[in-house]
Order: sequence, then structure tokens, then C-alpha cells
Amino acid sequence: MDTTLNSIHMKNVRVGNHPFMDQSLIAKINSANVALQQLQPINGPTALIVSYVQIKTFCLDLLQANPDNPSFIQAFDMLNEANWKIASPMLDFYESKRVKSYQEAFSQLKATTQAAVTVLTQ
Repeated sequence: MDTTLNSIHMKNVRVGNHPFMDQSLIAKINSANVALQQLQPINGPTALIVSYVQIKTFCLDLLQANPDNPSFIQAFDMLNEANWKIASPMLDFYESKRVKSYQEAFSQLKATTQAAVTVLTQ
């Protein structure tokens, strides 16, 4: 009997509305962003892309749990747009040894990520 009641209860619980889950993901995003902001272009794009994708994935988790939250929508949209406008060209610049363009894109991706994280924490 307890198992049945527990199953029924669990079906009615929306984990995404749980404020501790949101705060936990936001803490992970903040932590990943601190690491991302310390990266420098001289070390190559790999660590930046890995951190950026991690932050974007955490934002997607927030958005999937709370699809009507305007801050989560805005932050994810910012990161998603940066993917094709900044991150992808940055990798092309790096591979073609266009140093100035690569460094500018690197800085833009860091700034866009910071702006998206700021939207989440306001």
C-alpha cells in the first residue's frame, strides 16, 4: 500500500518547481562561470568550449524544469545564439590562425556567457 501511494505522489511532483533544484543548478552555473571567466585565449579554445557547453547544459536543465521562467528562457536563448554566432566562428578562427579574430571571439563568448549568467542570478 505504501508503495502505491508513493508512486501516485511521485507522479504528481514536478521536480522543476523545487526551488532547491533551481538553486543547485544556478550554483553549478555560477561555479562553472567563475572557471570560464579565468580562461585566457593563449591556452586555446578547448577549455572555454567545454565550460560554455556545461553552462548551456545546466541552463537547458533549468529551462526544461521551468519552461515558463522568463529569466531561464532569456539566458538559454543568449547562450544558444552565441553557439552559432560566436563559438563556432571562434573555432574556425583558431584553426585558420586568425589570431585577432579568435581573441575577439574568445572575449565575446566569455562576455555573453557572463551576461547570461547575470540574467539567471538577478
